[in-house]
Amino acid sequence: MHELPANFFERLATPALAQNPYAELQRLFVDPAPRLRSGEVVFGHHADVERVLRSPVFLKPRLPPVPLPSVRTMLRMFLLLNAPD
Repeated sequence: MHELPANFFERLATPALAQNPYAELQRLFVDPAPRLRSGEVVFGHHADVERVLRSPVFLKPRLPPVPLPSVRTMLRMFLLLNAPD
C-alpha cells in the first residue's frame, strides 16, 4: 500500500508546487491507489474515479420520506443525489 503524506493536498497549493505540480501528482498514479494516513483512498486515474462513482457500493443510502417541503428540496441538491437521480 502506498501512503501519501498527511499534508499532500496542502503542499499542492504552495506557490512552488502550483507552478509545476506534475512530479508530485505522479504519486497518485500508482496501483493500488494510494491512501492518506486517515485511511481515505485517493484516485488519480479518471477510469478509477468513474468506476467508483458508478459502483452501487458507494451510493448514498435511501432516506425515509420527509414531510417538510423545505427539507425535501434540500435533499434533492445535486451533491446528495446518485446518478441518474
